[in-house]
Amino acid sequence: MVGIVIIGCGDVSKHRHAPLCHRNKEVELIGFYNRTVAKAEEFQQQYGGKVYQTLTDVWADEAVEAVIVATNEQSHSDISVAALEAGKHVLCEKPMADSVPAARRMQKAADRSGKKLMIIHNQRLYPGHQLLKRLITEGTLGKIHAYRTTLANQGQEIDEEGNAAPDFYDRIGHTNGALAQVGIHRIDLLNYLFSEDPIVQVRTHSTTQSKTLADGDPVPYEDYATLQLQHRSGVQGTLLTNWFDYSNDRQTILYGENGTAVTYADDHSVTLYRKNGAREQLHYPPQAEGYAEPLTPIIEKFVESIKQDTEPFVTGEQGTLALRVLAAAYESQQTQAWTRITHEEDER
Repeated sequence: MVGIVIIGCGDVSKHRHAPLCHRNKEVELIGFYNRTVAKAEEFQQQYGGKVYQTLTDVWADEAVEAVIVATNEQSHSDISVAALEAGKHVLCEKPMADSVPAARRMQKAADRSGKKLMIIHNQRLYPGHQLLKRLITEGTLGKIHAYRTTLANQGQEIDEEGNAAPDFYDRIGHTNGALAQVGIHRIDLLNYLFSEDPIVQVRTHSTTQSKTLADGDPVPYEDYATLQLQHRSGVQGTLLTNWFDYSNDRQTILYGENGTAVTYADDHSVTLYRKNGAREQLHYPPQAEGYAEPLTPIIEKFVESIKQDTEPFVTGEQGTLALRVLAAAYESQQTQAWTRITHEEDER
């Protein structure tokens, strides 16, 4: 078994990380750390284990083999680097960090320590996205001309029980908005689908339409963003994300020379519209038993990479690539111009 401590006891740990660790037979959920100790104690009451008073206590505990970092992105790098230097494997929430240099520090710490660093870009595991990857890889669609992808929700101040916290955005301390918190999922998905044809430039259109601070002033970052993206081959696409959608829009459409593939239309993983007029509903083999979106076997993938000493399902390099696209998108937000992506090879 792999001994794991969860660092950060917010909603994502409450609804995903803690229950998924608890039910995994290969995981020993050793304990919890949170700056507000009372939150960690709530997790302890439900799952047992320890409550750690400091991160130094976590690093010193030899029973802890790995940590899940589920704090805000501003602290991801410092916590992950400290964990890796203490000899712990790290599973880190998205976005990987708040800047590309911070992410690079995480990568270098993982390289020095020889420990695993994996990023929670779990939407790669959704059956519809696995199908899209297969359709591209097998050439079913032929040449891809363009795409459109959307991921939107009602906003972070509303929890999974539907309760709203009017002061949420005052407390959370975000420096960026829906693009970094939600759109990053789709940026990583596009990097995954088009791994052989990387994004090379981006143009951003964004605004603040809906979300406010407790005093009624608009939040100081975007709650709506549209990205135009261009790939090395010339393929172009559009990514849309926002924080005021109550339909949970998550559709991705690939437009190919032989057909069009649409995810999540009429409750099908993928609907394939062929050039000859035929229509097919495709279903990828379901995830492991007991997983339904948004839950995925991401913990299993992490544990597998540790026990089998294999490359993590989403590497630090891949997490950093998503941040490189995000950084260019925010630069474009300021300049209102097409902005090139700086890839790792450009820095050598």
